[in-house]
Amino acid sequence: MAKFLFETLPLAARGWQVQLLCCLYLEAWAYVEKEEMRRRLLGRAENSTRVDDNEEVIEKRLSGFQADTEPLLQFFKAEGQLLTVDGGRAPEEVFGDIRAELSEAAQEA
Repeated sequence: MAKFLFETLPLAARGWQVQLLCCLYLEAWAYVEKEEMRRRLLGRAENSTRVDDNEEVIEKRLSGFQADTEPLLQFFKAEGQLLTVDGGRAPEEVFGDIRAELSEAAQEA
């Protein structure tokens, strides 16, 4: 049985490898250029009531996200378990690509 992890935040806590290796088959990564992420977050900030949705805080979030995520991506890539799709497109297109790849991976498992 194939098992998949859907996660939107990096797993920065200690022990993530032990927790995931027992059950993970494939990690899907929707890659988005940093400038596009910044643009999207600033767009969200225009309609947000959060006081911390500003350019300075967003830059810190993006830097932290990259620092936390990069080791995970390198690990899954080395294990042959990283599926990367272009996340800079419309959500329906990204979802379609991920769904197709996961479906194919589940059939191979």
